[in-house]
Amino acid sequence: MCSSDLSIAITLLAALIVLMIFFWVTEFKPMLGFIAVSPILLVLLWVLGAMTLLDIPYNVVTALITALSIGIGVDYTIHVIHRFTEELEHGKPLMDATTTTLSTTGSALIGSALTTALAFAVLLLSPLLPFQQFGLVTGITILFALIASIVVVPPMLLVWAAYHQWRAGMEH
Repeated sequence: MCSSDLSIAITLLAALIVLMIFFWVTEFKPMLGFIAVSPILLVLLWVLGAMTLLDIPYNVVTALITALSIGIGVDYTIHVIHRFTEELEHGKPLMDATTTTLSTTGSALIGSALTTALAFAVLLLSPLLPFQQFGLVTGITILFALIASIVVVPPMLLVWAAYHQWRAGMEH
């Protein structure tokens, strides 16, 4: 394992621990921390795969992307998780909570992600290749984080919530 792999692993582990503690303290649901962080593994794999397909080297400039992937990706997943749990707290059925989450928070994330990705895409106009690569990979990273937050997280939340509803039914 090279030092960048170790750094990524440490950052993901730290994010997982912090978010599990956060969700335990705020909602008594530490597993939501796992749901917030686990899709980011997919984002990292997608980004590194896209870099390979696009023949973009992993260097000092593009290495910043992994930290960005974790930061932006977790931010997006937290927004989706919070909206979903709010909808459940208002007594909405699982599918309604999911639909409302995706139509409100999901659409806000789409607008935010697209504008941020386009802002970084401006770097494609730079005369310096490392900046072009950084702009391209950052834009791709933001789009992958968006996809993970609106495609991967909701099914995970549905399974998590259905399990808790089932468990609550077993206790009564």
